[in-house]
Amino acid sequence: MQIYSNNIFIIVQMLKDYDEGYKIIIAGSSGVGKSSLLLRFVDNVFSDNLLSTIGVDFKFKTLDIKGKKVKMQIWDTAGSEAFRSIVSAYYRGANAVVLVYAIDDKLSFQ
Repeated sequence: MQIYSNNIFIIVQMLKDYDEGYKIIIAGSSGVGKSSLLLRFVDNVFSDNLLSTIGVDFKFKTLDIKGKKVKMQIWDTAGSEAFRSIVSAYYRGANAVVLVYAIDDKLSFQ
């Protein structure tokens, strides 16, 4: 638990260096493109050969909006049912959730 709380403290400190900071969660079923969406938005890269996310991953994106530096901490969560209990802990403190689903897979929307 100590490592987890230290990581959160470091992340909060990093966010304080900017005018505003937001925690955003990307959630959805496995294989719908959450990691691809994150990589495209943050790094402007697309790969169709990504491995499934295990647990969670996150990246930072900083934008200049109306003269303010806005830092977004974007969390990519695993869509697999096996990680559901782990992933739900990362939802706490989120400012927004982006729900991702495949338009050709009705089950991914449920």
